[in-house]
Amino acid sequence: MFWKVKVDDKGRFFWSEMKPISKSFVDSMSPKEKADDFAKSKNVDKIRDERSLTSTEKEMLANVNDYLGELREWHYKAYVKMKNDFSEKFSEIVPLQERFDKIKEDLIFELEELKAEFEEKYKIAFQDEKSARRDLASFRVKNKISRQAASVPEVNRFLDHGLLLVFICLESVLNAAFFDSDYGYIGGGFYAFVFSVINIYFGFFAGYIALRLTFHVKKHLSFLGFLLLFVYFSFFISLQFFIARFRDYSVEFPDLEIIDVIQSMINNPFSVKTMDSMLLLCLGLLLGLIAFYKGFKSDDPYPGFGEAYRKWKSLNAISSKINIDAKKDLALRLKKAKENIFAIPASLRAQESVVDDCIRDSGNYFHCLGIYLANVLDVSKMAVLEFREHVQKVLENPCRYKFIDSEIESAIDIFAFGENKNEILHICNEEKRNLCELMSEYEKNKEKLIEEIDKIATNFNKNLDNLRGEIHSENFLFNEEGCPV
Repeated sequence: MFWKVKVDDKGRFFWSEMKPISKSFVDSMSPKEKADDFAKSKNVDKIRDERSLTSTEKEMLANVNDYLGELREWHYKAYVKMKNDFSEKFSEIVPLQERFDKIKEDLIFELEELKAEFEEKYKIAFQDEKSARRDLASFRVKNKISRQAASVPEVNRFLDHGLLLVFICLESVLNAAFFDSDYGYIGGGFYAFVFSVINIYFGFFAGYIALRLTFHVKKHLSFLGFLLLFVYFSFFISLQFFIARFRDYSVEFPDLEIIDVIQSMINNPFSVKTMDSMLLLCLGLLLGLIAFYKGFKSDDPYPGFGEAYRKWKSLNAISSKINIDAKKDLALRLKKAKENIFAIPASLRAQESVVDDCIRDSGNYFHCLGIYLANVLDVSKMAVLEFREHVQKVLENPCRYKFIDSEIESAIDIFAFGENKNEILHICNEEKRNLCELMSEYEKNKEKLIEEIDKIATNFNKNLDNLRGEIHSENFLFNEEGCPV
């Protein structure tokens, strides 16, 4: 902005585009040369008692009036530009009601977008959940199940498999301590590991498959379960005695083959010779039965029911998460709207600071303009004074007329700018008053607006719940356990 005042290193105000008048301007008017010519003229006697400026002095001051004309023109452009600049800055002040309306409109618009997004995501997720619900309900009806499925968290299922590995390692280490072979402890450990894997995992899957099949509503599947249990326990007990017998024979007959152990068991299946083999038998039975129990408890007792229930539950969690995320998003948007409300005072204070800056800048402008005009008057007086002093010196008889400042002031075209200054100050003060009114209005209506946007958020929250309820009620209804109602 070209009209803004600058300050030099001595603290003096100036404009870079409009230079102030200076002492050198006096020399350009040649007052001494004009005084010589004037003293020699025959008109000098006429001015001895006159108090007005001479025509020669008025001619000198014509140069000053030329400068004043340029300054006046420059001031007019600067004044108009100043008003336009201030008007542009003040136009950025938005009425409070308009700000409040915009905050509400933005929140409503964002919530409509959120609702559309939620509805689209939730319908897609619910289609999968509804299919899983239908499968679960059909499974209950077909298998005559009225109870709730046994809930086994995924982490527990993972821990069960980890526990089986611990059992295998434990049994392998303990079994290896009981075995003795040509390969030493490591060789015994190999046999122990093989027997442990067979013992633990056969027990686990027997409990998971065979025992659970006995609860099946279909008789042939239940019979198959009992048959598999008979086979498993026969194999399980035979395996434990085989391991104990293998340990006995590996000590007595290091070169004995496994087929020899099997033939020995056919003749005398339940014979155990040493205390170590008896301990090995008991350890195998204990860990095998624990694995059997873990296999049974790793899922719902009824085959397939736990899997169907977990499928529905996981899809239900997905659709619930979509609803929770939408409500979290609602809370964030509501928080943002309230932050915008609470940010209004800071905005008003910032705008008030802008108005204060305008008042300061305009004050500096008119102060600088006053300095420029005062310089013009000083230079004019200096030129007239130098002219008259030189006339007196040439005549050697001082003129009796007095040096009158008012005559010089009337001879140069000094323009007034007080009206312009008052107009600018009025604009700034009016704007500051408007800001004060806005702040007062804000304090009165802030709580009301917060209540309004809270109500908007509450209604939107109800709409989310209603929409979820409408989608859940499509075609059929289920209770919390997934049963049709």
